[in-house]
Amino acid sequence: MEECDPKLKKELKDIAYDAQYLKNLSDLRAKSKYIRTNCSRERLKNISKKELRALLKKCDEGLFEKLKLNDTLSIVIALDEILYGTSKFKTRLKEALKILECDDWTLSPFLFYTAPRHFYLPSKGLINYAKRQLNINSSEYTYLQFNTRIAQAIKRTDISDYFKDPIELEAAFKTLSYDGSPFGTQTTPFSDSQDIKIQREILEEIQKMDIYRLKELEIKWIRDFYASLEPHQKDSLIEHLRTHSVHPYLRRLMTQKPKTGVVIDGSNIMFSGLIEPDPLRLKELLNILGINDILYFPLIFIFDANADFIVRKRRDYWENAFINNPNVFFHSPADELVLKTAYEKKYHIISNDKYRDYHANDVNIFQFRLDRGEFYLKRVD
Repeated sequence: MEECDPKLKKELKDIAYDAQYLKNLSDLRAKSKYIRTNCSRERLKNISKKELRALLKKCDEGLFEKLKLNDTLSIVIALDEILYGTSKFKTRLKEALKILECDDWTLSPFLFYTAPRHFYLPSKGLINYAKRQLNINSSEYTYLQFNTRIAQAIKRTDISDYFKDPIELEAAFKTLSYDGSPFGTQTTPFSDSQDIKIQREILEEIQKMDIYRLKELEIKWIRDFYASLEPHQKDSLIEHLRTHSVHPYLRRLMTQKPKTGVVIDGSNIMFSGLIEPDPLRLKELLNILGINDILYFPLIFIFDANADFIVRKRRDYWENAFINNPNVFFHSPADELVLKTAYEKKYHIISNDKYRDYHANDVNIFQFRLDRGEFYLKRVD
């Protein structure tokens, strides 16, 4: 594999978690999704002249200027042929170019936004990079030829280790100004080695946390640290945690204030609808808490006193998560302690039991339900 310019390679590493890069990538993906949605076959069939002009402008001002004199029907037929024709792509594109009476460079932004994993946007950054780093002069090729050459050349360089799709590379060009160096001036929020070191240390500390044994002081510390960051540093850190598969529940605890704590009726959740208790139900519950509208913390798990004796499956998970855990309590009957704790602390309850025997009217209960293969929380009325 060929190596890219050392300075370029360093800058690419440095922007791996650059908040501005991530924002640019998110913006490009959102724009691509918008264009692809509005180019569905059904929408194209019914698109008005005004809507089509807006779509072309959204895609690229240059594209709009070159096609604005074409009639709406011709443009729709051409775009439909490119996207939904049945012949080989080169044949479909050639037919569309004939209809629109333009070259393939004109349609390059449209190709990029409708297929951002396959086509490169010939932006100034890419054109200059191709010429200076890859010895590919765009003026010597059609767009399709240029796209093929670029794709092949990038696969032979280290740049493909950092940006696997054209849309990711374009986000990098948007992030780094192109001023004659391979890329340009760095804009990383964690800009120096000390900042990057701190970010890594925070990740290490969070990865050490046991999601079943979280302490209030731990969460306060991590939330205070997050609050001290600049907005772009916050975005960068969250993406860093997401990239390293930090549980979404932990990420939310860092960035949001919990509404209240929750008491989890563990035995009920494990048994609900089953002959034999399955502790992995509680793992599913933690996943739901990571995306639930209400953010809960602290978490208190309460099981029947005999729970450890009747759980036979997933013993490793059960013992690691719930045995010798200060957030876990065993009591019989569990219902009494569940309600007592919820009343005293003013916490919500997660259970599939409605506690009718206890006349539980002054507490919020949420059922953990399964529907079409997916779990969700539903409030008990």
